Amino acid sequence: DAQEPNDAVAAAKVITAGSLSGLVVKRLDEDWYAIDVGAGATLTLSASSIHANGDVDFQLFANCGDTNPIASDVGNVNNASLSWPNAGSEATRVYLRAFLASDTRNDYSMTVALSGGGGGGGGGGGGGAANVRISQVYGGGGSASGSPTYNRDYVALFNAGDAPADIGGWALEYGSATGAWGSNASNIYTFPAGTVIQPCSYLLVASTTASAVGGALPVSPDRTFVIAMSATNGKVGLFNAVNTNKACGSALAGTLVDKVASGTANCAETPAVAALSV
Repeated sequence: DAQEPNDAVAAAKVITAGSLSGLVVKRLDEDWYAIDVGAGATLTLSASSIHANGDVDFQLFANCGDTNPIASDVGNVNNASLSWPNAGSEATRVYLRAFLASDTRNDYSMTVALSGGGGGGGGGGGGGAANVRISQVYGGGGSASGSPTYNRDYVALFNAGDAPADIGGWALEYGSATGAWGSNASNIYTFPAGTVIQPCSYLLVASTTASAVGGALPVSPDRTFVIAMSATNGKVGLFNAVNTNKACGSALAGTLVDKVASGTANCAETPAVAALSV
């Protein structure tokens, strides 16, 4: 249909109040939309389809990457509706998912209304690098024996914002369980200039060299590093500037963006996650 490609939240089609028709959703080809909701405004969705041709359902999410919807209609009828009030003091961008719960293909139409408050102008979940966080850490890839899942260590970053994030010059730094951040050059990876994470998208950084055991990563990394992480206890930090050999709590002011500690490692942001499992 005319809104494609919008098959993932990262490709969500920005829409405003109004009606859309001639939309097509498939079992393996869901639709995503981004809608700006002004402070104090209420978003209302009304949709119609022929249920006998497949169950078209809708979910609304506060942020890209969220798994728990803030509103939904997953009923087994021709018509669907949902509403969500923005009780906050600022405009915000929300994400609408249309998906097929049964059968293989169906047509649908929908109307989006915004009432009260500031309407739909000026929304957005925030721009740029402020929304980048560490999403996943895996340290079992350097094993020379055993049965690790993968043969390379990796760190995945996620941009939860609705604007591209330029992280050129930022650094991933590793520390042992009680060691300092970036205690030596091999424990620091600096992102080259021009490294950009697109909205609602991931960036995967993995070991340059694969170990002899474990399977290959299911996707190719976007960048590679020489950091060798512990398979159990350690910590990874994301900084917007390099911090060389800095003890926990002594990083340059305002440079720590996010961190993850596992097992017995110190410097956890919240209680450390369990020791990593290979």
